[in-house]
Amino acid sequence: MSDMESLTFKRTDALAREAGLHLNVLQVGSKTQQLSFVNRGNGITMLFRAFDMMEFDNVVSVPLKPDTYVDINCVYSGQHCTSRKHKDFIEFTRKYYSDSE
Repeated sequence: MSDMESLTFKRTDALAREAGLHLNVLQVGSKTQQLSFVNRGNGITMLFRAFDMMEFDNVVSVPLKPDTYVDINCVYSGQHCTSRKHKDFIEFTRKYYSDSE
């Protein structure tokens, strides 16, 4: 699956269209790839988390207002994740994110 087929891209594109905007997406990739592209003056990117911008002299981060929230899902194979360590990790992840709201 390409990045432009991802749920994140599709949701972002749908929200932009609802706001009357059309995104001209040229590249979707890792944070470093996106920031390198922006650093060269070739676009704007949206990232989910704060990041270390020290190596990118021409990048400025502006938080979105109002605050924006994202659903996080723990996805795993029910057939392959049956050991105690898998179950403990899944339970930890559920509890951590459920308690941090």
